[in-house]
Amino acid sequence: MTRVTRAAWWVLLGALLTGVAAAQEAACAAPESLVDVQVGGASRGVTLLRQTPDGRVWLDPAALRDGEDGYVQERVTCPEGELALLRADLSVNLDLEAQVLTVTPNLELLPRRSQAVTRPEVVGVGVGLPVGAVAYDLTVSRAPDGRVAAGGVVGLTGSRGPLSARLDVSAARDRDVQVGGSVRYQPTRDTYVQGVWNAPALTGGRGGAFRGVQAETVGGGVRYLPALSVDLPLPAEVQLFSDAQLLGAWTLGAGRQRFTDIPLLGARGSVRAVVKDAAGSREVTVEYEFPAALLPPGAVRAAAEVGQLDGAPYAGGRVAFGVTPSVTLDADASVQSGNSRVRALLVTSGVRGEYVLSGGVQYAQAATDPWVGLANYRVARGPWSLGLAAQVPLNRWASGAAEATLGYAFTGGSASLGAGVDGVQGWSGRASVTGRLTPQLTATLSGAAGPNVRQARLNVGFTPDSRLSVAGAVSTTGERSVSGSYVFAPGRRASVAYAGGAVSGSYTQSDGPVNVTVSGSTDGQLGAGAQGSVVVAAGRVYASAAPGTDTYVLLRTGVPNLAVYAGGQFRGRTDGRGDLVFSSPAGQAVAISVDVARLPLEVGVKQAVLIVGGTADRALLVDWTGNFTRQRFVDFQTASGEDATGATLFLEGGEQVDLNSFGTGLLPGAAVTLTGELVWPDGRRCAVKIAPDAEQVRCQSSP
Repeated sequence: MTRVTRAAWWVLLGALLTGVAAAQEAACAAPESLVDVQVGGASRGVTLLRQTPDGRVWLDPAALRDGEDGYVQERVTCPEGELALLRADLSVNLDLEAQVLTVTPNLELLPRRSQAVTRPEVVGVGVGLPVGAVAYDLTVSRAPDGRVAAGGVVGLTGSRGPLSARLDVSAARDRDVQVGGSVRYQPTRDTYVQGVWNAPALTGGRGGAFRGVQAETVGGGVRYLPALSVDLPLPAEVQLFSDAQLLGAWTLGAGRQRFTDIPLLGARGSVRAVVKDAAGSREVTVEYEFPAALLPPGAVRAAAEVGQLDGAPYAGGRVAFGVTPSVTLDADASVQSGNSRVRALLVTSGVRGEYVLSGGVQYAQAATDPWVGLANYRVARGPWSLGLAAQVPLNRWASGAAEATLGYAFTGGSASLGAGVDGVQGWSGRASVTGRLTPQLTATLSGAAGPNVRQARLNVGFTPDSRLSVAGAVSTTGERSVSGSYVFAPGRRASVAYAGGAVSGSYTQSDGPVNVTVSGSTDGQLGAGAQGSVVVAAGRVYASAAPGTDTYVLLRTGVPNLAVYAGGQFRGRTDGRGDLVFSSPAGQAVAISVDVARLPLEVGVKQAVLIVGGTADRALLVDWTGNFTRQRFVDFQTASGEDATGATLFLEGGEQVDLNSFGTGLLPGAAVTLTGELVWPDGRRCAVKIAPDAEQVRCQSSP
């Protein structure tokens, strides 16, 4: 039996070797062709190919890229080199007449990979620098009766490292001058302590002017997106963003890539994978949203303050703690003579926010009903949503209030119903339906009813393009209004409206050093406003339309009149030196971007987006000059003055520039004289020298 088995193995091995040899002989003897290999629409260049009589395609494996080994069924070695047989289940189209081999990527044949993601310690670029600024928001108006009123706020700020100070002076015609300010020490992005004068209170849900010491800190847990899958039909460079923060960049082979344990930065946002391959660029985005009151597990948000509120001694504290991914405890207490308050809530939610339930109790010493129970429930199932809320005094149940809402989302619109009851004011109800009638036309029909109101209202909005929008409204209470706005350019908007028998209009311009608004109405109402900052930083004085309430960013690009966006919003244009000062939310990373499609032809850019900020600094210097390359048009001529039509310029260093039919080429900007050689297709040559400011260059000798 053993001898028979061994014999069978030898026979099988001999057959395999014979088959391999036959396949190798057939492949190496097949006619060869040079074809342009195109995979997924991207050319791999001209490559050797052989096709056997049975139609099988053998290809030089140099045409394959990382991850594409799954396309190969077997390999053979011929005298001229190795050949790879493409699998029969791979979609291949060979056009010998056009000398093109087209391969359609097949993700089922490509490998699957997984990559765990870690949160980087540095979330943005930027060097902290000392800064001083005067921020202003000034208004002047004329009433229909001819009275003129002026007012505004002027704020002086200064910062150096973790220390910053601010002084605000505000005035208006109907009130006295008010002064407020603060001195802050902020050692980290999420922790600060400050002394304030006439500032809002952090705790107790109170209004009024607070004077004293405040402190706040946020820290602890992070939420994670379990996984994001990205299909890569071609080898690609992949950048992964959590909101504006770059989490990492990888060069990956073709296949199916799975990113796991992706850190999320907030309660709402998106995770975005930017894929760049030989076929172009695309994005894969996943949106996420958690209830704002729900903290990640282990996260803590706390604040405390002590001082005076409206002249009376005051102390307060607030703390929230994420117990689990779906449970958060939130408590707030404040002490003031005759008006102390306490509130405690437990918030629970589904892991994906499909439902939110909160309940607790609050105590307000000065209220008619000091002890009140609180409850709130929201749930979403597919297109349906339901909300329930109640506030019930613990000693007078009948005087409580409750409300229920029901919503439904359908293709192109939504509908909602709501009803409420109040032990004091009685019942109320409301309903609305919103629908997109066409891609440009939207309508909303709403109504409300109660003891003191009966109203129906129709709103219509028309947006033919991204620049123009028109809206109108009519109601049973006699309201008739129409409005429209037009964006001439980023930062320049005009609006007009009709309501109450009067026509009004306004114009806003924020793409310069000052944010200016002017308005007027047919009833005699006139107004104007100016908002901006004068910033002293890095040895220069800048005028900026930034309001100056957050962190100042001094951006240097080296490109004048360049439109800059931050966080998706237009922030202004660079000055004659290519600099721009704007403000961004304190402690948050923000994505700075330029519109590549609108860049001047002579300006090149390496990357269109840069993440800055995310530190405790109140002012940042961001040097982005290395990201932009300045180019210039230069006309080349022969020594006799004729256009160097059809020539190619070879610069020292290896760079090559093709000239057009007029002998003009686009050259990189340089601060020194460039040397090179013009070469014509017929072999003529001549040496050239190109000065930094040259617009026309002649050959140094006849070609």
